[in-house]
Amino acid sequence: MNPSGPNQRRVTMSDVASVAHVHKSTVSLALRNQPQLNAATRERIRKIAMELGYRPDPMLELFNLHRRTLAPPRPAGALAFVSDLPNPAAFARSERHEMIFSAAREEAKRLSFALELFLVGSAQLSPARLSQVLQARGITGILLGALSPATRSLNIDWGKFCVIGIESMQVEPRVDNVSTDYCQAARLSFLQLWQRGRRNVGFAVAQSLGAEIEGQLRAGYLVEAYAKGSARKVPCFRIAENSANIEYLSEWIVAEKLDAVVGCGVDVPGLAASINSGEGGTVAWASIDIRDLPSGCPCVPGILGDLGRRAVELLIMRLQINLLGLPANPATTFFPVEWRD
Repeated sequence: MNPSGPNQRRVTMSDVASVAHVHKSTVSLALRNQPQLNAATRERIRKIAMELGYRPDPMLELFNLHRRTLAPPRPAGALAFVSDLPNPAAFARSERHEMIFSAAREEAKRLSFALELFLVGSAQLSPARLSQVLQARGITGILLGALSPATRSLNIDWGKFCVIGIESMQVEPRVDNVSTDYCQAARLSFLQLWQRGRRNVGFAVAQSLGAEIEGQLRAGYLVEAYAKGSARKVPCFRIAENSANIEYLSEWIVAEKLDAVVGCGVDVPGLAASINSGEGGTVAWASIDIRDLPSGCPCVPGILGDLGRRAVELLIMRLQINLLGLPANPATTFFPVEWRD
């Protein structure tokens, strides 16, 4: 059927489908290298098309391009955004998770994918059931985007999915992650406070961030403290999700004899923020935060939207080459941060 002259009939997708024993729509997916088909099927169909001498019809391509400009793009597939929060209302109340999810959903839409929220936990889907649902839906891309520090493992059939974590370094088995560079954020905060004469700096950290992120903050602090000749132990105050222990923050500051506090993921209404040379008894407050902070409040602004967007980009890129299963050497991509006076 390979054409040998100008009068030979053009080889069509139907011809390729007939030889490959598949539907014409399957041929279309394979020739467009869509991840809905496994890599072996795509390669087999593309090889048959090449052997038959298939070439896209330029007039048809031009018509399809014109049609796509007139109609909104249809999703090329769906991605799963997995959270262990107890219900959709709790997810919506979490400003942190909502910011990541919204940005990820917009990026997925831009790349012609839909992003859907799936909840796992005792009152929701079990990880095993989640695997079954996603496979039945034909969803092979997962974002671990809103997991609490208590979730240390997920019994998912990892070999059938491509997975990217968003600040989910605690989950076993390990997957590739994207994360804010909290170590750099702590170093920047320490240096800025040190330059303003503050020598006893502590951290107030939301418990919801987990031990891994707290460890990054401690590491950044210790690097700069050692460079400045300070061997003081890193004081750290953990603030519960419901802020029930926030009333003890002032007592902790006094007990630790702090002249500065760096808050991470927390908001302390009414706490005096002084980032100048300081006056008797004042405590400097700086934030590594996710919210729009009041004018004049020094901080390392959050980049959660960037995390969501980058995670989607990485996930779709891997889906396009059918890169499923756990990575041999899990890695974390850290996003650099900046200080804002």
